Amino acid sequence: MKFKNTLVLGALTSTLLFGNSLEQKVAELESKIEALTEQSAFGAGESKLSFNGYAKVDYVNYLDRRGEDFSDDYRLILAPKYKFSDTVSFISEIEFEHAGSTVEVEQSYIEWKVQDNLSLNIGKQIVPMGYVNLYHEPTVFNGVNRPETEKNIVPSTWYENAILVKGNYDKLKFQAGILPSLDATEGSSVRDWRGKGNKAKAEDIAVVARVDYTFTPEFQAGFSYFMGDIGQNAVGLEDAKISMLNIYATYQIEDLKVKAFYAQNDIDGITGLSETKPDGYYIDASYKIDDFVPFVRYEEYQVETKADSRTLTTLGLNYFINPNVVLKADYIFYEKSDGEDDDRFSMGVGMMF
Repeated sequence: MKFKNTLVLGALTSTLLFGNSLEQKVAELESKIEALTEQSAFGAGESKLSFNGYAKVDYVNYLDRRGEDFSDDYRLILAPKYKFSDTVSFISEIEFEHAGSTVEVEQSYIEWKVQDNLSLNIGKQIVPMGYVNLYHEPTVFNGVNRPETEKNIVPSTWYENAILVKGNYDKLKFQAGILPSLDATEGSSVRDWRGKGNKAKAEDIAVVARVDYTFTPEFQAGFSYFMGDIGQNAVGLEDAKISMLNIYATYQIEDLKVKAFYAQNDIDGITGLSETKPDGYYIDASYKIDDFVPFVRYEEYQVETKADSRTLTTLGLNYFINPNVVLKADYIFYEKSDGEDDDRFSMGVGMMF
């Protein structure tokens, strides 16, 4: 009898011990699963990896037949970001243009927060020039396409390998740094001279600086400046250099928003271009009515000489079916210095996620 009792007691003890061990293992497993979920890029908890992007699709109808009508899956941007720590992050943007026929890495840099309001960025990033050049998501700017002044004079979108210091002190924001300069051996316009970080020539190093200031909640203004030699040690371009100045301001009172922008490039040391100062400006006014934003934009610019100047008046409407999704339509009265018109009607959809 004593032997049987011992067996029963041993069995019960083993069962209890095994049960406690099993419960403990289940609890540990649940804890590990929760930890993995929090670390997952798609989990509900804090994530080191985040992911966003934007896209736009356009249709353009040339009314004066200076070009062929087209529809275009213009841009799809995928922007993965990884947070190594509270002070060090990796930021990138991969751009698919024209239905994927062109693929480029727009941004790929390390952001190091030296202080809460000061960071050092190293790698391929947006050059801090222009206005739409920095804020170019389709839900941010008016119209199906960006202002041509910024596209051809700034030139947007402009990205390059660079070392930039960024600061944000109350009402003042600034950026400053160095980068490979433009390359005047590639084409005849500033837009052609962008290296885009693709084995960009770095015989000449340029400097860039930008200052933005919020005077009141309604009024912000700023300027950006770029300067550097652009010959890249090419024969005949030893004295080639450029200075670029952008000035911009925005004013918003209730639902009315007005934006003004001016850009000028001063080119020296290049035969045929040394006496030209490509410049341009635009004024953009919009008014928000619920989810509708009608706007008008007037711009003038010249790429090389006054004989190549353009004047554009754009009337358009943005309709936000969601804060991050917009339907767009506009009509551009497009006048060229040769006296011929190039009017066009455009429609598009843009989104951010």
